[in-house]
Amino acid sequence: MKFKLLISVLLCSLYSLAQPTTESNHSSTMVCKPININSTAQEFSPFLIKNKLFFVSNKSKAFSVKYVSNDSIAEHTDIFECEKVDSVTFKSVKKTNDFNTLNHDGPITFNEKMTTALFSSNNKTNEFYYKTEKKDRKLQLFFSHNVNGKWSNPQSHPINDPLYSFCHPVFLNSDSVIVFSSDMPGGYGKMDLYYAICKNNSWSKPINFGDKINSSENEIFPYVSTDGTLYFSSKSAHGTDLDIYEFNTIDSSTFQKNALPSPVNSAFDDFGISLDSTNKKGYFSSNRNTSNSDDIFYFENPIPEFNNCVPAKDKFCYTFFEESTANSDTTETMYEWDLGDGTKKRGIEAKYCYTKTGTYQVQLNVIEKASGQLFYNELSYDFVVEDPSGLKITLPDTLYKNQLISFDASNSHIKNHKILNYYWFFSPTEVVSQMKANKQFTSSEKYTIKLGVVALHDTTRVKSNFCTEKIIYINDSEKPVGIIAVDTILAKHIKSVYPNTAKHDSIMYRVNLGVSKDSISVKSTIFEGVKDLKVTHEDSVYRYTSGNEDNLNGIMPYYKFAKTKGFTKAVVVGFEHGSIIKGQNKNAYTSVIDTIQVSEDNCVIYFDYNKPQILAKYNEVISYYSK
Repeated sequence: MKFKLLISVLLCSLYSLAQPTTESNHSSTMVCKPININSTAQEFSPFLIKNKLFFVSNKSKAFSVKYVSNDSIAEHTDIFECEKVDSVTFKSVKKTNDFNTLNHDGPITFNEKMTTALFSSNNKTNEFYYKTEKKDRKLQLFFSHNVNGKWSNPQSHPINDPLYSFCHPVFLNSDSVIVFSSDMPGGYGKMDLYYAICKNNSWSKPINFGDKINSSENEIFPYVSTDGTLYFSSKSAHGTDLDIYEFNTIDSSTFQKNALPSPVNSAFDDFGISLDSTNKKGYFSSNRNTSNSDDIFYFENPIPEFNNCVPAKDKFCYTFFEESTANSDTTETMYEWDLGDGTKKRGIEAKYCYTKTGTYQVQLNVIEKASGQLFYNELSYDFVVEDPSGLKITLPDTLYKNQLISFDASNSHIKNHKILNYYWFFSPTEVVSQMKANKQFTSSEKYTIKLGVVALHDTTRVKSNFCTEKIIYINDSEKPVGIIAVDTILAKHIKSVYPNTAKHDSIMYRVNLGVSKDSISVKSTIFEGVKDLKVTHEDSVYRYTSGNEDNLNGIMPYYKFAKTKGFTKAVVVGFEHGSIIKGQNKNAYTSVIDTIQVSEDNCVIYFDYNKPQILAKYNEVISYYSK
């Protein structure tokens, strides 16, 4: 829009066009189309409500007399309305006679229930109007109420001051707060944005939005969406044209104003935006198609919504502990977690981060402190480490400002789905719809990056949205920063857990001496001195155990004797109802033969150098394994 009118007309300011500039490196998925009611006249400041589009225009009157501005040949503006057919097609265009005068009227806004209208006009309001030169008559705010289907005569709003312009009003989430633009003293520039609050039927003095929004230029044409986002127009960062900006009024302490991306903003004047209830599509004004006329455009952001995103994980961190332990962390024994990837941690509780997804056999063992050997395998189960979202954000370990950072989602997968589209959300208005995206951050602070995907189910062919979020820290220099969030996993709550200790009387502890394929007599010399020796037959092997205690402290003497007797692989095992509890350590299957003991998984045969004969003392071993 070319702002050549003086303050007495609707637009309140002076502007000129800027040269086209280079588009942002980040793509926008917004689509933008002109609507069908545009003409050679000006159409701007659209407002859609209840399937009606209200807008401002200087279209010719339907009668012979034309009213024009005193300082130009342009006709006065009026408020028009039309009925929506589809997003870009409207019908039955007509003037809204309830609010129009012989002067400049509009833009107009309504409350949610459409019972109150609020608009700008420089209509006759008081004696001051008649004493003022026509070109200096300021825009003021007017309101009207709908009573029984009829609009009341417009009344001047109490916050008006005839010495200054008050224009472009909009309601802020309720009828009791309005936002508008004014050139009243005490602001930051020419036209600033203000708001006023009504309490007990009395309006407050105008309150300036402050320097996070207002500047030394003009801030005009405000609009507030249903989610509390304030939109307005101001001088663009790259020229003298108008751009549309957004500002989060709900969390203004951490949010800065951002210019909307192309194609909403252009190298021309873009202003007067309004959105529908989804806040993803709406209408705005621009003179991009001609330098002499403003037109109304429809825009839509087809990016799907992604809610309830799970945090992204580079490491999968857990705290392991078992509540139903046998309290075996004593002066002679201690707990040790075998985490399945070669890592062992001692203590009843273990915190650990896996770097890869997969299935790990996790065991909680009781270790004899003196020898460091396994005393009892208390718990054993398969623990599955998986990314809960199925989405993977890959980026460099070192992140610092002004670095071109590559964000990669190629390692993402959703079970039983095919990923169709990827969306990177770097800010509410900066979205890249690609599997890989590059982004440069110019300040050192914390950022939340969101990755969303649309995926198609392999069987049902239904599309679903999945998303994950990752917090990153941008540093001043090349220095890695990481924060690990720890999840708490109770082993007893995990499926496929085989607890070898239970808090009931049916569990008994014995010392496992070993197993054999053939039965060995309990009178064999290898069992000499072994007390409470028992032989059981299970799974095609004979098992030899000693002792039978209901607690681990009680079984300790039997364990020590077995070690001194030569059963180096002796281990405590749990029995329930006379049978060994499944899933215990593989040492429970150490082989025993008469006169010698060998572990099947660690059998070593020694030869004398340059002698072809095996030493006689190993013949019995070889004979046993040759059966």
